[in-house]
Amino acid sequence: MKEKAAEIRQLFRRINKLFEKIVARDLAELGITVPQILVMKQIYHEPRTIGQISEAVHLSYSTVSGIIDRLERQGLVERQRDETDRRVIWIHNTGRVEQIRSQIPALRDEYFADLLKGLTEAEVDTVVRALQLLYKHLEEKDGGTK
Repeated sequence: MKEKAAEIRQLFRRINKLFEKIVARDLAELGITVPQILVMKQIYHEPRTIGQISEAVHLSYSTVSGIIDRLERQGLVERQRDETDRRVIWIHNTGRVEQIRSQIPALRDEYFADLLKGLTEAEVDTVVRALQLLYKHLEEKDGGTK
């Protein structure tokens, strides 16, 4: 069991690194990084605070703040103070995000489907079932919290 657990851990790491490499290659042409795209995805549909973004993307507050600074300089996001609580700053995407959205592969709805092309429907079903099983098991270990 220990060997299989180590193999699963290694596979997750390798898959994550490979996915990041593929996405980074796709984004390099636009001068956008993977962390920047993660932040932009968080605010695409609605504004969020840096704290909310930080929690969602699992990066520190200061790291997300720096990413926001760079995106703001590129005209992709803007900060806006809350009208009722001036301590709260909302991060909004700008119209420029919508303009370049079609050029950003990782923001397209069909991105994952494109990555899975070449696998049969049965193979994809197997991957989904295995990941669902692992997620359910880990969720139970976590006490079912979200």
